[in-house]
Amino acid sequence: MLTPNANSDRDGRRLAIWIEWFFGLAVVAGLCGLIRNVVVDGYLPDPFLHSKADTFMDWYNPAYWANNSGTYSIWQSIYPPFAFVFVRIFSNPMCYSSREYMRECDPTGIVVVCVLTVLNFFLVFMAFRKVDKATALPRALAVGLGFPVLYAWERGNLNIPCFTAFILGFGNLLKSARLRTLFAAFSLNFKPYLVLALTGRILKRKWIWLEWCALWFFAVYAASYAIFGAGDPMSIVQNMMGFEHLPDVDLISFTTTYSALLQILKLPLPFIEFLGSDPVEKVEAIIPVLMFAGTVGVIPCLAYAVLRPNVCTREQASALVLIFFMSISTAPGGYSLQFALFLIFFDKWQGPGRILVMIGSYLWCIPYDYPIATIFDDYGFSFLGQREVSFPLALNIGQLLRPGFLLLIEYGLVGVIAGNIIRDIRDLRNERLARVAS
Repeated sequence: MLTPNANSDRDGRRLAIWIEWFFGLAVVAGLCGLIRNVVVDGYLPDPFLHSKADTFMDWYNPAYWANNSGTYSIWQSIYPPFAFVFVRIFSNPMCYSSREYMRECDPTGIVVVCVLTVLNFFLVFMAFRKVDKATALPRALAVGLGFPVLYAWERGNLNIPCFTAFILGFGNLLKSARLRTLFAAFSLNFKPYLVLALTGRILKRKWIWLEWCALWFFAVYAASYAIFGAGDPMSIVQNMMGFEHLPDVDLISFTTTYSALLQILKLPLPFIEFLGSDPVEKVEAIIPVLMFAGTVGVIPCLAYAVLRPNVCTREQASALVLIFFMSISTAPGGYSLQFALFLIFFDKWQGPGRILVMIGSYLWCIPYDYPIATIFDDYGFSFLGQREVSFPLALNIGQLLRPGFLLLIEYGLVGVIAGNIIRDIRDLRNERLARVAS
């Protein structure tokens, strides 16, 4: 016979599963809406890039430079050479003598991006299924087909193949630890900022794992540098130091941070006049406080975790560091959130802090936006629609809410770890008192 507490736990578990399925189906509904938009209107709406002719060009621009000289001197790339070696493998060099008609001449890149996106969804599902079969599918829908991945897919961004390596390196699918470190090294050679994802291993003192990861990283880097013939560390560092995002309306279309919005508010744009000076002044006063509050919470939590790593899981620590840097960055990197979300969804729907994190993560993944005000109507060629289309440049609700959802995730993670810290301090105090009493 079940006790009242057991019945309550079972009912709470059932409710949690229904809520997660609701969010998972919301992601599917948003995806269906986007497909309808492409079929009927011929383009993907905001927050996808305003230039509808630029679809998949985050693949084809590197592909051009992978097959031509001047990658680091002229284009001033910040990608490691491994990225260009990878792209060169899946490109036809005959199609890159000029930058015109690259996509039409060489559709291989589009096929690779689409295949890897489907593969990533399957890998994410299998990884979550090993943790919890009941919630694996809605979580896989959010991480594998949510807004961050769809944005990366539309751009043809190298986040797609990088995510494949990240899943295999930082997930639970491979039994061999050395094989996981190899794939982790591949992901770092795609996107060096993913070194932040090593935070959990560092806090947990997984030194052998980290040593193998470092060895593989330098081996992959050295081999790809030798093959590509360019991309020495000094060139990449210099290009990173000179890399900046100028204030632009597209900057806040899919940003993770309110920093970009604060920059945009300083520009003489029509929608600022639409909002009025009073709301703008309030926003400029409140947002820095909210961002500072997140910073104040993250730093002491990580500092304590250095001394007492048992207060958080390695996924929580790595996700918190990734989220923290995304919350203060001015780069329009919403698609990079997929790495942190993958780590977050290994956690349980349990306790207010974790539930807050889960809700914020699901909200980020719903591929839907709602225009508040149209600034002006634009027109141009749509690559997906293969025709001329007209589309609005609008102020959308997501541009205002999505960075707030990220802060919600950050606050939730801080709350979970802070609660564990408080319990850890209390336990240490009780142990000390017990030793004194004995």
